[in-house]
Amino acid sequence: MGNNGSKLRHEKPRPPSKLVHTVEALPGEVAHREIRRVEQENVGVESAHKGEETAEVLLHTAHRKLQKHRATVRAERTASTTAQKKVIQRRYAAAKRQRAATAANRAKAAAKKTAEGVKKAALWVYGKRKTCLIFLGVAAMVGILFSTFASCAVVMQGAVSGLSTAAYASEDAELRLAEAMYCDMEQALQAEIDQFEETYPDYEDYEYDLDEIGHDPYVLLSMVSAMVEGAWTADEVEDVLEEIFAAQYDLSWTVRGETCTVTLEAIPLEQLTATLLTEEELAAYAGYMAVLGSKPELYPDSPYVDRYITGSYQDYDIPPEALEDEVFANMIEEAEKYLGFPYVWGGSSPSTSFDCSGYVCWVINNCGNGWSIGRTTAQGLYDATTPVSTANAKPGDLIFFTGTYDAGVPVSHVGIYVGNHRFIHCGDPISYASVTEPYWASHLYGYGRIS
Repeated sequence: MGNNGSKLRHEKPRPPSKLVHTVEALPGEVAHREIRRVEQENVGVESAHKGEETAEVLLHTAHRKLQKHRATVRAERTASTTAQKKVIQRRYAAAKRQRAATAANRAKAAAKKTAEGVKKAALWVYGKRKTCLIFLGVAAMVGILFSTFASCAVVMQGAVSGLSTAAYASEDAELRLAEAMYCDMEQALQAEIDQFEETYPDYEDYEYDLDEIGHDPYVLLSMVSAMVEGAWTADEVEDVLEEIFAAQYDLSWTVRGETCTVTLEAIPLEQLTATLLTEEELAAYAGYMAVLGSKPELYPDSPYVDRYITGSYQDYDIPPEALEDEVFANMIEEAEKYLGFPYVWGGSSPSTSFDCSGYVCWVINNCGNGWSIGRTTAQGLYDATTPVSTANAKPGDLIFFTGTYDAGVPVSHVGIYVGNHRFIHCGDPISYASVTEPYWASHLYGYGRIS
């Protein structure tokens, strides 16, 4: 069989999609389809530009070319993209006006009905004056009780209010639109990967090393709300969304001989808080996350709804005899102040909440035992303690774990051992846990004593 000069390509299935979620449909039936259609048009533009780079890719390793193209495509977008967004916004505005009109009509009808009821009630009260005086006395006592309970509720919320918990200032429609825009960026990224072999067809073999594509909407919206003060619209935070996206995803490829290796590195969005947010922004982010911006109904399927709103943290009653050790008692008194606080990457104080090492460092430095270990990592804490065998571990020792995430060092998580196979740590949220649980047992690294 003669050679016609074309390369022989091995037919093999495309890599599976790494997109771990889909975009939730926006209010207004076709709003999301409008955004998606515009993005698909942009992907077509990107493909045309990428075709021009093929010759250069054949000569050397190409890293972050796709990011360059995205910038080019953004610069060439026509007014049609803005027009599509305006269509969506008009639909939101119309829906909002309709809801407001409906609410106003209901309020008007309710006011009329209330006025009639008040008139009837006044006539009845006049005829039952003595009975009503007794009733009012009882009601006053009940009111005092309810006031007391309300004060207790405020105090309970105050356990987390050190985070300055806050509701999202933006309208629900803008929050949903910003989330949809970010999801669209992720879908466009998946499309780039899916179309890679068609865009660059000159290689004999293709290999893929791809992280997952996805995020939690509350993490995204809390980050944006922390980075942009006050109420914002989706259009106003488009640059912020692109900044976060560029920090989360890195798509690159390397050419060796006739093999092209495509790599997608993706950092979990919640981990970016440690590098993208200032200390003040981190505190705001923690406050939003603690109450999910007071809007848990927006995304009820988010795991954070159960962690922070509907669920509860794991507690534990430490045996009284263990608390006879004053050093340990001091530690646990400080540690338990923050039960229920959310896990925040880079957090190291009550105002920002904590990550695992930030939490343990704070307890060590502020429990009144005269220790000062500064701010270090879980590995740093392990290096600063004296190793202790499992059999000799006692309450107040630190407990270390490995492989809980890709930390680049052996020790990736730390907690405070309290005895009876239990420890308190900055999980998500801060809570007690048992080392006998399969997950923790499989990641146990060892124990260390503070000297």
